[in-house]
Amino acid sequence: PKKEEMSGYIEYAQQLPFAAKYAAFQGVFALEKMLLIGELIPVGVILPTISPVLFGGVAAGSLVTAFSSTIASSVNFVIGRELLTEQVKNFSLPNTAPIGESGWFKAVYRRFDSAQFPNQTIPEGFKTMLLMRLAPLLPIPTDAHWYVAGTTNIKFWEFFSAHFVGTFKVAILDAYFGSLLLSSVVNTKEVEEAAKTALIGETIVIVVISVIITNVASGLF
Repeated sequence: PKKEEMSGYIEYAQQLPFAAKYAAFQGVFALEKMLLIGELIPVGVILPTISPVLFGGVAAGSLVTAFSSTIASSVNFVIGRELLTEQVKNFSLPNTAPIGESGWFKAVYRRFDSAQFPNQTIPEGFKTMLLMRLAPLLPIPTDAHWYVAGTTNIKFWEFFSAHFVGTFKVAILDAYFGSLLLSSVVNTKEVEEAAKTALIGETIVIVVISVIITNVASGLF
């Protein structure tokens, strides 16, 4: 689209009610995660990129993205906990014992159970979940990890908070590029300069937050 046409789309999106934008944003995230299509359609990149346009800046866009993504992933978590826990533990290959009885399975699942590490200042379940969010380790689609997390003994608040922190760090960069896109298509020089000024201020704050999150996450392990 031409610059004028794109600017019109942006203005229209910004004028939509927050509730309507958030509902659509949340719904798309939920479908992407439940259906495990993130590896095929980069919804997890597209939504954070347009979030500053929809929600008014890098900071707001990053926060909405992290919250929406975590809510959507929590649906997978609850499904895993309520419907898949026993099936996973009882799964077995022919002529083998259920994987729930294997040593490696117990060792892995133990890391999600904070009760097994009572002397930890920061709960072990939170740390393990944060590691999984920042660097998914299993050879399965990324969003399938949240189904798996639900089958462990991790507390829901540990899952939710760790997923939010990990997602927020990733969302910052995508939201930043979204703001650059907004600055490149606005119509007037005054608006463009104001957008650039706001972007610089927001970027400084967001970078500081990102560094803090990275340092804290690195110090956990």
